[in-house]
Amino acid sequence: MDFYTLSEHILGYTNSFGEVELGKCQVLEDAIKINEGEIVSYFSNISYPFKGASEFSTFVSFVQLLKDWGMTPSILSQYTDNFYFGYKIPQISKEFDLIRFGENYNVSIELKSQTTLDKQEKQLKRNHFYLNFLDKQTRYYSFSPDIQSYVEYDGNTGNVEKINSEEFKRVLIEQEVSLLSRDEVDALFDIKNYLVSPFNDTEKFLKQQYFLNGHQEAIVNYILEPQNNERLFTIKGNPGTGKTLLIYHIAKLLMYFGFRVVIIHGAKLNDGQRHLQTKGFQIKPITQLKSTLNDAKSYDYIIIDESQRLREESQYKQVSALLDSVTENPDTKYIISLDGAQTLSKSESAANANAILSKFSELGSKQFSLKDRFRTNPDMNLFIRNLIKFSVDKPIEKVKNTRRNIQIKYFGNRASANTYLHKMEDTTDWHVLNYAKSRYTFESIDSMVDCGKVSHEVIGQEFDKVIIPMDFNFYYGPGIQEKKNKKGEVIGVNKFMFLNSTDSYYPINKMFYQNITRTREQLQIVVIENWDLYSKICNLLETF
Repeated sequence: MDFYTLSEHILGYTNSFGEVELGKCQVLEDAIKINEGEIVSYFSNISYPFKGASEFSTFVSFVQLLKDWGMTPSILSQYTDNFYFGYKIPQISKEFDLIRFGENYNVSIELKSQTTLDKQEKQLKRNHFYLNFLDKQTRYYSFSPDIQSYVEYDGNTGNVEKINSEEFKRVLIEQEVSLLSRDEVDALFDIKNYLVSPFNDTEKFLKQQYFLNGHQEAIVNYILEPQNNERLFTIKGNPGTGKTLLIYHIAKLLMYFGFRVVIIHGAKLNDGQRHLQTKGFQIKPITQLKSTLNDAKSYDYIIIDESQRLREESQYKQVSALLDSVTENPDTKYIISLDGAQTLSKSESAANANAILSKFSELGSKQFSLKDRFRTNPDMNLFIRNLIKFSVDKPIEKVKNTRRNIQIKYFGNRASANTYLHKMEDTTDWHVLNYAKSRYTFESIDSMVDCGKVSHEVIGQEFDKVIIPMDFNFYYGPGIQEKKNKKGEVIGVNKFMFLNSTDSYYPINKMFYQNITRTREQLQIVVIENWDLYSKICNLLETF
């Protein structure tokens, strides 16, 4: 729908309720508020996802402004069609108010109410970050009728200037519009351009070629300026929520402001961390936890990443050492991040992580939870969930896998599988993620080929292309989970088939989960001499 027709549609549909005689913008906004839910739902169902009365009135005001600039209803009707409203980049959910793609250039328009010029500039620069990877250049505009601020961002110079009305009209008229389907638009965006890991994309991280989402930015602002003078902070998040990037971004900011910062990593250091050390970051492996805590007075901030891996057995007492340090060093601030599901030994568990959270809470910590998962695509998320367990009571929600980013390969001969894994690791850009083996006893997992990186080496890292081998050490078995109502009352059970693994010094199922959640873009599951497992995994996909 073109801008003029949509504006008239909004006015006409709102007026159909007969509540208020429409006129000025504020009257329109008030009228929409009376039946806001129904009006929002109606336009959302026809692919115009306005979020509320303010957005409707801002759009109508924007169209009125264009008419004031000399764009007649005829011009608007002819040259403002085929814009996507509220388009979101897949996986990361970055949203654009209005965007239209063209053979000669793209046009991105942001509509803002109750904003500031500074916020407009930041939004335009953020849009440029996400759109500058496209083959065609983009024109960036922001309109705020509320404060009468209409600006354009020049992606080449980085300058923000007042919009020239005649130039804006020319841009709309002369754009050679590309009529793309939603799938075709989605295909324009290569997700790896936007997902930056401090370890695997170190230079991009150091140059700050990334953006945090709104929730992450709010966490950063709170930690930098605590509202209640807190000095303890916990950040909890599942795989793919951007926890590691957030932690290292906070550390980088604190260092920029002159604070003494040390990061303790819950495993061995990787190549990316060693590179960051050469750029001034103090990063230490978990083996140096106690010595660092004993020297806590030398730091303004102690950050512990992957703290769910802290152990409390008699020979370690790492949790106790942390709590003692917090009590004994009131001038030092502590930030811990953790994910209870990312554990790699029998002594590490979600219960340990929850115990740490509980202890920190008793000491007055501010706790944050990251929930928006944007580092893996929806197909990958659904596949991982189904792979871990799938329902017996109802049909499996199969993964469409239309782009075949998930591949299942079968080898009936281990020697052939080993040859394939070595070749892929040594001669391609795929990464084989494997399983750690005990140094003390022989176990069934020892039959797995020694190839690629093991789970303990990839903690916190991400890879575009991941290969994971599976063999007789994995099998599915039946199980149940309690079914609860909204009040938390048990009302029955759900039956599932759970992915199980053989016993091992390092729990194989935990290592498998660690490995598979390192995937950013493409995944290969290589099943070796286990046809039953292969057939069950294939049944989770529509296409493979």
